[in-house]
Amino acid sequence: MKEGLKHTTSTGSDLLQHARLPKWLIWVCWLVVAGVGGKLLLDHYHLITCEMPLEYREAHIPCTTHMLLEGKNPFDLALQPNFTNVYGITFSYICYPVAYVLGETYAVYRLVAAVFIWLCCFVMVRIFRNEGVLWLFSVMGGVIMYASLLYFVTPMVRPDSFGLFLYLLAIYIPYRKRWSVLSMCVSAILVVVAFLAKTYFLLGAPFIGSYIFLFHSKRKGLIYTGIFLSILIPAVLWVNYQYETFFSNVFFVYTNYKIDDVAYLWLQCGEYLKHSGGLVAISLVAGYLSIRNTRLKDITQQIDVAHGSKPLLMFQMGLPHYIALWVVALFLYRMGQHKGAWLTYLLQLLTPVLLWLALKEFRRLPFAWATWGLLLALGVNIYTASFPYLRNARDVEAGLPEWHMLQSLVASENLVLNTPLIAFERLKAGKKVYDTGNSEYFEHGGERQGLWSLISDPKPEIRERWNQFLSGVQDSVTHRVFDLVALDRGPRFLMDENRLQQSYSLLVTIPIVMPHATMHTAAQRFDVGIWEPKGKERSIQDKYLIYKQLYESDPNNFFVNYYLGFQCLEILHDYKNAVFFMENAVLINPDVPILHSALGAIYFNQFKNYSQALPHFQRAYQLLPNDPSAKANLGYTYRMLGNEDMARQFLGDH
Repeated sequence: MKEGLKHTTSTGSDLLQHARLPKWLIWVCWLVVAGVGGKLLLDHYHLITCEMPLEYREAHIPCTTHMLLEGKNPFDLALQPNFTNVYGITFSYICYPVAYVLGETYAVYRLVAAVFIWLCCFVMVRIFRNEGVLWLFSVMGGVIMYASLLYFVTPMVRPDSFGLFLYLLAIYIPYRKRWSVLSMCVSAILVVVAFLAKTYFLLGAPFIGSYIFLFHSKRKGLIYTGIFLSILIPAVLWVNYQYETFFSNVFFVYTNYKIDDVAYLWLQCGEYLKHSGGLVAISLVAGYLSIRNTRLKDITQQIDVAHGSKPLLMFQMGLPHYIALWVVALFLYRMGQHKGAWLTYLLQLLTPVLLWLALKEFRRLPFAWATWGLLLALGVNIYTASFPYLRNARDVEAGLPEWHMLQSLVASENLVLNTPLIAFERLKAGKKVYDTGNSEYFEHGGERQGLWSLISDPKPEIRERWNQFLSGVQDSVTHRVFDLVALDRGPRFLMDENRLQQSYSLLVTIPIVMPHATMHTAAQRFDVGIWEPKGKERSIQDKYLIYKQLYESDPNNFFVNYYLGFQCLEILHDYKNAVFFMENAVLINPDVPILHSALGAIYFNQFKNYSQALPHFQRAYQLLPNDPSAKANLGYTYRMLGNEDMARQFLGDH
């Protein structure tokens, strides 16, 4: 019943597994693993050194740390929602001395996150080796872990890798030390620190405490729970006292602001199977093998409630098996429906324990097919995680020219209503910022719902501060206080475009592409509109220079040509250049109906070139056959070309 790690290095099991594989194949495998590892390090280098944000909200943590470096409290109510932080504080304190010495850049912050990614992989390899897993398979498992942590958000400036490292240690240390009291104390401390980095790592405590209670010792399970609570409660009270809005932002935003979607859950499950199909397959086989000889007796004979030193359940279950079941259950119940995370919970919470249980169980099998099957499954998983899912890692600076242009347009201005994409640079320049990435969620942190209302009072000052902030922004827009407005196009929480247009004129739309932030198939793209106060607009000549600069920065970018075409059409009424940019956009992507409709309209109305208008109206109709305007445009064009029969097919008797 007392399950713990038995330290093994070069064991008979290792020799047995080696004997199942030809030596030449072992060398080939090592070369392949080394090559993939080198590829991942190079990918990681590109991610670390990218000058611009890798994701829309990446300025979030650097801005929090910047305020600490200035001696300010980023959770003060007066600094909200400008600096709303929905993650935690401990990672910023880890970054503090590094940023102080090396300077504040995205690369420095990402390097800190990278160190903890590497440490997570090291911890996993140590776990595998201490379970007696062959070195080759241990390193292959570490490579899968590394590739999984390089996907999407974990390598960005976020507390994920730091929290995960503490979470893994919190599980590994007491397991390694066979649940000694000292190891449980260390584990409890690590979980609390991880919780203050990112809330879901708090799960480490109930996972460990309940496992000890159920499968090792009821007394020790209660001791662990007592130790954990004796550390957690004072820590929560102190943090709540020290940081005014900490739990409103970091905890209650998530309990109050529900963006759940069952379809999103199943979409993630399908994507995880594509990403980690080999791992899931061997985990299912390993899980079956671990329970195939288990014979559960009458349920009453499997429960011990009388002896405190004994477990509650008198049958064995491995710790990674137990945690995996809990993670899957929680993911299906709620976590997987949260649209604010894409594969994050699966890659950070499930992948480590699946690797652990799979490699542990397969190590003990006496069958040659087990070694070959494990090698094949791990190899497949290394490929899928390292190549298709990291295909954009070296293209992360694809949007850099547009980002530089955005920076150049706002750099000299003092007061700019900003998108998070430029928040960090504005802050370092000593300028005021309005949105650092998660400001829009601040309003949801003041309520206390359900059971939470019994232990915590609501915070009406949150709503008051939110309303005061929005009112101030809206008044500043109305009175044209901002030198520029640089916000994402479309409805945004700071300002609706319909209201913005009453006081400001659109200068240019700059599309910022973020290739690494790819959730499904398309890379994230944010179209940032630059707006000038009415009465202070640039001259037409200056606008032409800006448009020319944007085009020259990336002439083959569809969205650059798309927006420049419509800006020439709608802002400058320059039909010649509008056609030039729109035709470029059509060459890049011929399947956008609005482009064909706009081009057809320009040729028809402005140039009276009906033969040029016809193919564009035809294409618009092909793409939107049920659109009355597409049908009418085509009919009138046939009429102007003298083809009345075709015109009547589309216009009837009109």
